Amino acid sequence: MYKYGLGGHIAISGSVHRSLNDVVGRITKNQVSGWEGNYEIILCLDGQINACATEQNTRGLNFQSTLTEKLVFLPTPEWVQNSEQNGYICFYYELEGFMRKWWKEYARHLG
Repeated sequence: MYKYGLGGHIAISGSVHRSLNDVVGRITKNQVSGWEGNYEIILCLDGQINACATEQNTRGLNFQSTLTEKLVFLPTPEWVQNSEQNGYICFYYELEGFMRKWWKEYARHLG
């Protein structure tokens, strides 16, 4: 089981970000407004979430949960601005759109 800690070195898609916020809302009964700043998140390849409350999170609730969609771990796409980021996490269903875009770019470089 490989794990990625979410922090300054990993970029995530908007869909993954929203899903993590939804999980935090469900687990905390909407008493915590979202994961960013409130939890240190570790995502596993199988979609498992391990969340540890930060000092900012006064509720202090640590939890484990699971995302319902499959995750994909990719090298950082060129369009991610921060060069410090060395990975990108998105959902499997988002991959089709990325592949279409990347293929068009690749074909343009060939021609």
